[in-house]
Amino acid sequence: MSTWRDIWTEASALDRAELLRKDDDWLATSWRSPRSWLVQTVGPGRIAMAEQTSLPRLRPRGTFDAQRHFFLGTLAEQGAEPRAVFTTLEHEDALPEGLTAISLRTAVPQLPGPEADIAVAATAICQWNHRDRFCPGCGNASTVTDGGFARWCDTCERFTFPRNDAAVIAAVLDDDDRILLGHQKSWGGGRVSVLAGFVESGESLEQAVHREIGEEVGVRLREVSYLGSQPWPYPRSLMVAYFARAADTRVRVDDMEIVDADWFTREQVARVIAAQDDAVAASGRGASGWPDGAESTTRDVALGGVPISLPGPGTIARRLIEAWLADETGLSVPAQTPGSPDAPPHA
Repeated sequence: MSTWRDIWTEASALDRAELLRKDDDWLATSWRSPRSWLVQTVGPGRIAMAEQTSLPRLRPRGTFDAQRHFFLGTLAEQGAEPRAVFTTLEHEDALPEGLTAISLRTAVPQLPGPEADIAVAATAICQWNHRDRFCPGCGNASTVTDGGFARWCDTCERFTFPRNDAAVIAAVLDDDDRILLGHQKSWGGGRVSVLAGFVESGESLEQAVHREIGEEVGVRLREVSYLGSQPWPYPRSLMVAYFARAADTRVRVDDMEIVDADWFTREQVARVIAAQDDAVAASGRGASGWPDGAESTTRDVALGGVPISLPGPGTIARRLIEAWLADETGLSVPAQTPGSPDAPPHA
């Protein structure tokens, strides 16, 4: 099983090979190579797999079509030439026998780090080419270039490139070292997470953290600290993660996105994570969330009377929570109030 740290904090095993993208002859030749690897995506956020622990080693078939077959890069292998990796978007009923479409959210935590990286890259580039087929300037159809990483409009004589929509995600902590978790209106059951939102035009990432937390739960912040980032191709977000220290603890939810939120202790959250991961492993589902009835061991850790469910492995939301539990927040130690057990004596 891969974690956020395994996948997103090290150099990628996938060489994006920007110069090779531009060589149409090389792409066509590599497509025919018996060493090349094809990763098939299926609609928004799904990937073709035979099992949840590895990507199938599919060989490219037929003639290379630059408008449908996209080049992700090369993988180095000891004692052999680098392996070219391609991807394409397929209809589910056209998948090879034995393969089925599996949610990327389910697949990524189960895959080895390099394969998780490839699966996310494949999903992102296939979805961009599917959704952005027309020039944003004139509306005419554009054509694929650079192995799928650019599109060209003959009318405007301009390129367009894949977009990443920046979003911030923040674990807000109070001076008692509790974490603020919220429940979105669109979520089912007792699902909770740290808070997130898109960065608006003309604001910094840190300003977006302050604004989003203020809008969603009415909490003011006095300090933020960067943790890391994660691509989130649903359809094209880049999640940028922060810790934040609350200046006050009164929660006032906006009732538009966040309908309930509360502060939770380390003991509560650690207990839920342990029970939830054990239950998911025992169920064999390989996904985040609770199998039916499994929340009974932590039923007392609830929001609005409903036992909470935390984000699963492989997500940056889960990494924020785990880093908080491990004292890896990068925030300054909160000042102790006079009279507290750890406060220095008065002079």
